[in-house]
Amino acid sequence: MDSRDPTHSSGTLAAYETMADQPRRGGPHDPPAASGRRWSPVVVGGPVGPHRWDDFTEDDLEDPLSGVTPQVYSDDFIIDSSDHGRPQPAPYTAGPYFAGPYGAGQYGADPYSDGAYVDGFYAAEAYGDEAPEQPAWWDLPIWAPPRLVLVIGALVLTIVVWPLSHGSESDQAGAAESDVAGLVPVAEGGDVVGASAFGRAWSATVPGVLTLLGNPSRSFNGTGPLPTRPRVVDRRTQPGMGAGPASQALVAERSDGHTWAISAGADGKVGFTDADSGEQLLAPLETSRAIRGTPTLDPDGYPLLYVGGDDGELRVVALDRGSQPEVLWSLRSSTVSPSQWGTDWKGSPLVRDDTLIMGGGNSNLHVIKLNRSIDEMGKVRVAPELVAALPTWDDELDRNLGDRETGIDASVALDGQTAWVVNGGGLLTGWDLSPLDRGGQARKVLRFWAGDAVDTAVTLDETGAIYLATSGRRNNARTAELGRVMKLDPGNPENPLVWSTAGSPLGDSGVAGAPVVTAGLVVVVGNEGKLVAFDRDSGRVQWARQVQAPARATPVMVDGAMVVGSCDGLLRAWDLGLDGPEERWSLNVGGCIESPVTAWAGRLFVPQRNGGLVVVGSADAAAG
Repeated sequence: MDSRDPTHSSGTLAAYETMADQPRRGGPHDPPAASGRRWSPVVVGGPVGPHRWDDFTEDDLEDPLSGVTPQVYSDDFIIDSSDHGRPQPAPYTAGPYFAGPYGAGQYGADPYSDGAYVDGFYAAEAYGDEAPEQPAWWDLPIWAPPRLVLVIGALVLTIVVWPLSHGSESDQAGAAESDVAGLVPVAEGGDVVGASAFGRAWSATVPGVLTLLGNPSRSFNGTGPLPTRPRVVDRRTQPGMGAGPASQALVAERSDGHTWAISAGADGKVGFTDADSGEQLLAPLETSRAIRGTPTLDPDGYPLLYVGGDDGELRVVALDRGSQPEVLWSLRSSTVSPSQWGTDWKGSPLVRDDTLIMGGGNSNLHVIKLNRSIDEMGKVRVAPELVAALPTWDDELDRNLGDRETGIDASVALDGQTAWVVNGGGLLTGWDLSPLDRGGQARKVLRFWAGDAVDTAVTLDETGAIYLATSGRRNNARTAELGRVMKLDPGNPENPLVWSTAGSPLGDSGVAGAPVVTAGLVVVVGNEGKLVAFDRDSGRVQWARQVQAPARATPVMVDGAMVVGSCDGLLRAWDLGLDGPEERWSLNVGGCIESPVTAWAGRLFVPQRNGGLVVVGSADAAAG
C-alpha cells in the first residue's frame, strides 16, 4: 500500500483489511516505526529523515540537499523551535469578513487554510515542487555502492525472478482484468445526454467541462495528459473563490479564441478569466450571498451562463455584452408554490433541447423553457417560461423523517428525457419529462428512499444505472439498513436496489462527494478520509485505504488515473485496480481541497476552500 498513508487510529485489523493494508506505526519521534517508508507524507523525495527539522533554518529553504523545495507565496512559513524545531504555521490573522456556505466567518479562518496537520506535525503552505532529483546511479563510479549493488541485483533479477514474473496465462489474464477494472468505459455514439455520454464531453460545439462533473451523467472531468512530474505553475486570487464539495472550475474553449476558466464561490461572485494567462475576461458577476454550486455554460454555443446561489435567485446571464456580464432573467425560488423548506440553489443546472432543468432548495425540480435566440444585433436573447415545478417530497417521506428539511442540494442527472433527482430527505425520484413537450405533465417513473441527503450529484454509468453516496447528515434505521453507497437499476422501478453497503469501511460518517465509476469499481472518499472501492457489479468491498481526513472532494478520472484532493493540501493521482490503488504521485498544493479538480490540456485546475485557484502542470512543460 502507499507508505505515505496516515496511520489508522485503531491497533486492530478491521474485517476488510489484511496485514499488508496496515501502515507502519509511528511518526517523526519514532524512527524504528518509520523504517522502510518516507518520513513525511507531504514532502515528496529528498533525503529527509526523523529529526531533520531539529536544526532547520530559513537557509534550508534554498538548500538543494534538504529535500525541501517549497514555493512560499505568503508569510505563513516561520521557524519555531518549540516542537523540536519543526516548521509551524504562522499565527492566524483574521481576513475579510464573509457570510459563506460554512457559516459567517473570515477568510483564513479555516484551520486548513494556512497549514495542514499531517502525521503529527504541520506542513506549511505551500510546497508545490517536487524535491530536486538525486544523481542518477549511472553517473556514479562503478565501485560506488549504489551502482555496484544495482548491477548485481539486475543480474539476479534477470536469472531468477524474470521467468517467475511472467506466470501462467491465467495470471496474466487476471492482471489484465485488474488493469481494465480501473479505467472508465467511455460510451460510444448515441445521445450526448445521459448514459450514452458516460465518460465523454457534453458538447461538440463548446469543448470543455461545462457543468459540475462535466456532463448530464456527471462522469466527465476534462482531458489529459495528466502531468507526470507535477508542480504548481500558477496561483490565482480572483472573484469566485472559496470552493466546497459542489464547486468545480469550468474550463471551456469558446469561439472568441480564449479558453475560459469560470469559477463561483463563497464570496458570492462568478469570475471569468483566461485559463492560460489568468487575465480577467469579464468583470465578475456579483451576488449578495455565497454560491455553493457550480454554474453551467450553455452547451449549444449560446453565450449564456446559468447559475444559482444562496440569495434565492436562479439566473440566466449573457456573456456577450462587452466587459460586463448581464443578468437577462432570474427566478426567485420563494415564488414557486407549493414548496418545502429552503430557498437556495446549490446544484449545477442542465440544458436539453432549449430547456433548463434544476433542483432547488424549495424541494422542487424546475423545468424551464428558455426560448433562446440571437437578435438582429447579434446579441443573445431569452424568454424563459417555468413549464413545471415538480415536488420531490411526499407525505410518506415527511412522516419517515419527522421534519420537512427536503431541499435539493445534489445536482440532477439526465438520461435522455428522464431526470434523476434526490432531495435533502434522501428521496430519489425519476421524472419522464417528454410529455411536457406535448403540453402534458411529467410522469414519475421511480421512487426510492436512501435515508439521507446526497450532497454533490446523482451519478449514472453507461448502462443507465444510478449511484448514490449519502452525506452523513442523517443517521436512522434506513441508513443503517443501506449504508452510505448504493447502486440502483431504473429498469426495475418496483425493486431498484442492486446493492448497498451497510457495514462497509465508511461507517456512519457519510460521503460529501460523488462516486467515481470505472469499468469494474465504484470509488468514494468518506468524510473521515477513507478511500473505498466497491465491486461495481456486486457492491463487495474490494479495498480500503486511509487518506488524510477530512476528505470531502469528489475523485475524478483523468488520463486513466484517479485524482483527488484532501484537506491536508495534498493532491494525489492513483492507478486503480482490483487489488488496490497504486499512487502515481502526490503534490502538496497548500490549503484545503474540497472540490473536484478539472483537467484540461495537461493542467489541473484546483479550487481551494480558503479562496484561490491553483493550477498544476508538468515540471517538464514548465521548464520548456
